[in-house]
Amino acid sequence: MCVTRWAVVVVLMLMLLVPVHSVGAGEAAMAAGQLKVWMLSIAEGLPHPAVYAIARDPFGFLWLGTLEGLARYDGHRFVVYRPDPTNPNTPVSGQIETLYTDREGMLWIGTLASGLNRYDPRSEQFTLYHHDPADLSSLSSNAVRAIYEDAVGTLWVGTLDGGLNRLDRATGRFTRYRHDPNDPFSLSDDRVTDMLDDGRGGLWVATGGGLNRFEPATGRFTTHRQNPADPDAIGGNAVATLFRDSAGTLWVGVTGAGLYRYDEATQRFTSYAGLPNSNVVDLAETTPGELWVATYGGGLVQFDVASGRFTNFNSLVVQGGGLATENIESLFPSGDGLLWVGTEDRGVAIVDLVPGSFTVHTANPNPASAPDALWPGVIRAAVEDLDGALWLGVADSGLARFERERGVVTHYRHDPADPNSPAGNRPQALLLDQRGTLWIGYHTGLDRFDRANERFITYPVNPADPAALSHGDIYDLYESRDGAIWIGTRGGGLLRLDPQTERFTRYRHNPDDPTSIISDNVGAIVEDQWGNLWLGHEGAGVSHLDQVTGRFTNYRHNPNDPNTPGSNTVLALYADPAGMLWAATWNGGLNGIDPATGSFTRYTVADGRLSAKLNGIQPDDEGNLWLTSNQGLIRFEPRTGKSLAYTAASSGLPPGGFPLNGSARTRSGELIMGGFDNLVTFFPSDVRPQTDVAPVVFTNVLVANQPLVVGPTAPLTTTINAASELNLTYRDQVLSLEFTALDYRAPDAARYRYRLVGFAPEWVEVNSERRLATYTNLNPGTYTFELQAANSEGVWGNALRRLRITVVPPWWQTWWFTMLTGMLLMGSVVGGVGLRLRGEERQRHRLEAEVAARTAALASANSSLERQVQLERTLIMSLDLDTLLGGILDQIREVVPFSTGAIFTLKEQTLTLRALRSQKVAQRSEPLHLHLDEIPLLRQILTIGKTQVLRTADIDSNALDYVSTMLGQSVSAQAWLVVPLLVQERVIGVLVLTHPQRDSYGSLEVTQLEPFVSPVALALENDRLREHARNAATLAERARVARELHDAVTQTLFSASLIAEALPDALARSPERALVGAEELRRLTTGALAEMRTLLLELRPKTLTEMSLGRLVQILATSLRSHSAVTITVTIINDCTLAPAVQLACYRIAQEALNNAVKHAAAATIAVNVDCNQDEVCLRVTDDGRGFEPTHGAHSGLGLGIMQERASEIGAHLTLDSKPGGGTTISLHWQAKNVRQYD
Repeated sequence: MCVTRWAVVVVLMLMLLVPVHSVGAGEAAMAAGQLKVWMLSIAEGLPHPAVYAIARDPFGFLWLGTLEGLARYDGHRFVVYRPDPTNPNTPVSGQIETLYTDREGMLWIGTLASGLNRYDPRSEQFTLYHHDPADLSSLSSNAVRAIYEDAVGTLWVGTLDGGLNRLDRATGRFTRYRHDPNDPFSLSDDRVTDMLDDGRGGLWVATGGGLNRFEPATGRFTTHRQNPADPDAIGGNAVATLFRDSAGTLWVGVTGAGLYRYDEATQRFTSYAGLPNSNVVDLAETTPGELWVATYGGGLVQFDVASGRFTNFNSLVVQGGGLATENIESLFPSGDGLLWVGTEDRGVAIVDLVPGSFTVHTANPNPASAPDALWPGVIRAAVEDLDGALWLGVADSGLARFERERGVVTHYRHDPADPNSPAGNRPQALLLDQRGTLWIGYHTGLDRFDRANERFITYPVNPADPAALSHGDIYDLYESRDGAIWIGTRGGGLLRLDPQTERFTRYRHNPDDPTSIISDNVGAIVEDQWGNLWLGHEGAGVSHLDQVTGRFTNYRHNPNDPNTPGSNTVLALYADPAGMLWAATWNGGLNGIDPATGSFTRYTVADGRLSAKLNGIQPDDEGNLWLTSNQGLIRFEPRTGKSLAYTAASSGLPPGGFPLNGSARTRSGELIMGGFDNLVTFFPSDVRPQTDVAPVVFTNVLVANQPLVVGPTAPLTTTINAASELNLTYRDQVLSLEFTALDYRAPDAARYRYRLVGFAPEWVEVNSERRLATYTNLNPGTYTFELQAANSEGVWGNALRRLRITVVPPWWQTWWFTMLTGMLLMGSVVGGVGLRLRGEERQRHRLEAEVAARTAALASANSSLERQVQLERTLIMSLDLDTLLGGILDQIREVVPFSTGAIFTLKEQTLTLRALRSQKVAQRSEPLHLHLDEIPLLRQILTIGKTQVLRTADIDSNALDYVSTMLGQSVSAQAWLVVPLLVQERVIGVLVLTHPQRDSYGSLEVTQLEPFVSPVALALENDRLREHARNAATLAERARVARELHDAVTQTLFSASLIAEALPDALARSPERALVGAEELRRLTTGALAEMRTLLLELRPKTLTEMSLGRLVQILATSLRSHSAVTITVTIINDCTLAPAVQLACYRIAQEALNNAVKHAAAATIAVNVDCNQDEVCLRVTDDGRGFEPTHGAHSGLGLGIMQERASEIGAHLTLDSKPGGGTTISLHWQAKNVRQYD
């Protein structure tokens, strides 16, 4: 709640008079690490740094009211709502004074100058309530400061200058309660700043003129005002905030007078001194007995109810640096252990009140001003002292001793003028040996600390003395069970120091000795259960020293051998109680080492490690290993192989991770982790798995990369988080769903997995940076989007968010259109076949007439052919267009209701009924024709060619009488929908719908009918085109038969007529020549008859399957003899009639073989053999022609391929035997047993 602007002067004066309670260093030390804070402001997307109000909606989003608009926060980003004059669905004012969420989940927004807004998070709609001077039931003022819903659900609105308002939500009308100076029981002041239930049906009202108790039943106000003569009275009249704690106590914050507790039984006020500033603007409770007090000018203060003591917030904060301002405007406990603090000029602060498992000690960046604090630098080494203090090796800052109970750090730095000072300022290794002696390894040497004399004893580096320290760059220090001090150096190998004699033993790499140490860079040392040492090297793997023999066994990384080290750089080693050794490697993960066999087991990133680059290992009391890396901490369970990561994002650890050798374990089991400018301490037993998972919500839905707007006619009629289904059209090619888990403590550590069931069954797992699922080109259908979130420790939530997504197909992909198209295509095919058959039928009649004049023997065959064709035509043409159109009318009725629906075709101003569906008009058996001259209005509509909605009153009565007469009954319809059917802007028919109720049709029905208009017009046009095609086919068939008769039969008969005319003269002159002429005449007429029979076979295909195979071959041979000089003999051994497909294939093969022999072989004789029965066929055609080479490509065009295909289709075997000059034989062999089925 914002402080009243009129009280600022009073505030500034009182700030100079109020004492401030100081927090001691000991208290701050005990509280260290318990609180941390981080800020959100303009840089994070907040529209303005002044945050006056905070609330939470039913979905879990946080809403912040600022000086320049309303903002919604989801843990990752702000969505800002600002006034937009062009968009009524926005807040009406930029300055938000108060926010309130009621029991129905509505968000109420009080503005400084534009009234009251209600935001419905489900419909995403804003509703405005504003002051209207002419309406006494409107809001009394547009300056809304307070909103409250009482126990019975009544909404109260407090204004800055218009008093108190009660809203009737059903009517949207307000009842006003104003100050009346003549009425002592009226509101004491029109400046209302807060409201609260009194628990007895009344209402507490905070005003600028005292605290009021309102009794709604009587409408009377009782006022508590400041009374200097009464010590139990409230200390000021400018009451700013009211709060009732978990114990039921009423607390009152007064501008300029501080904090008061009100005893409702005795009606006495108790004040509390000690606030840094008496301007209290808001109150909150996060723990029973502990209040948070927001002050304007004095910051945030913690108040202990039992002791009455105030503690400044910034003294409790170690992480985050505290609040950067003392001007607090609002408080909001979000229920998850976080306290949201709105400030006047720094945005919103988020305070984590849950004690963290990790205590972070941050270095002071100004060592000169803080000599007793931790100084900056990388903590490279740590060890616990005998008294529990911590020795720390801080790079460039020197050696430090941290006494945590006192909060004091003592620093030891190298002084060139003091030989008793440390050897350097870069400690890299620390060791507290069994005798309590502290050893320090530096970048430049080795020290032993003399506690008694507070001096450092330095061991000089002397490479020439084999008993002295050979190298000063010390990486690790280790004490073996025999009390020896082992020193790992960078470049000087391994050294053993005997503390009694202070003599060093060196172990150096010898390239000529494979049993020497593998490298002089030693970074880690550990002793196994047999007393042997294991060494980790930088770039050289692992060495094993047998202390009895002094010989080394070396192990190097081999990428082809999984039993070798995972990396050649080993930075830390640890021996567990069971005797197993563990190695932290750089880029090779964690390695387990069996010291008995020297076998390595690798645990890498693929096995769930946070990082393959590990820096240190520390054990806990439960047998787990804690691994340090530059990304954070990892807890590894050797028994299960499972691990869990702790990072800055997930657990509040400082960024940057933990460098080399910077960890230690205390005697109490506490782990010490040195980082960059900080120190982290924790007890592993306090770090328990987090099982809570924040709810997952959608933050945006985008179609074609544009956010979907919620609306009554939009794909989303309610906000996506309240919706269970999303409907899209086929045009929505790109769909994106953005989501998040509302974890405000560690939003970046959450993980997500999602899938679109019906599109892809696999889960897609992503981190918090990829909270967007995008799908393109979804096919029409129904899908289910499933979404799940996991917390920072990888625990997946039980709740699975599901969203049903339906992609509606275009009308041309609907089932009814598919059926219609199929029927139309079938109709087109049937129509084409029908046209062909009718053309053949007409052509056959003409041929039969001509053939009848030449041979009466063909009449019977032609009659049989006519009957067969007629039967086939009737079967094929069974599909009825009128039935199809009737089915379309049935589909229309499901979308557009009608009492009568009719489809007419138009031809020469006459409408012909083709389909009818009616509740009142009976189906007709005879055609119905309507003349447009009798219906002028309908003729006008068809001339214009546009759909019209009519009422009966619009139609001429004579036209209605005419229609009634034609139908045979009266027309009772009141509403008409007339739709012209057009093809290429030409009207070919009309669709008419009627309804008994007036005004039943409008623009909606016209739109709904549009998808049906084109299919109806298409069906009618296809029917017309089929009729046209039938006529064209008839003409084409007539021309073809005429050509056949002219080219073959007519020429033969003409030759025969010439011979017949010459026979009488030849007989008189030479009987012998007359006999030759008669024989030629017989040959020609016989050939003409055969050709006519062959032609009839082609015209009547069914005859090919009814006549025997041998008879068909004889007719074919006779026809060929008539117009060639080739002698063709046909030998029929056995004759039969085969299955249609088999017989037709054999006939075509014989036909092709004979034609090839006659036309291309230059043969004198052709012999045909036929042996046919139902189980087997042998057909052979042999000629004595020129022959050819069968493999020569030039002969591929002789129909041989076609004959081979026909043989394969019936499962027969075709062989060709030919050679140049030796004739050709084509043989066909078919057996029924080789064929499954042929129709």
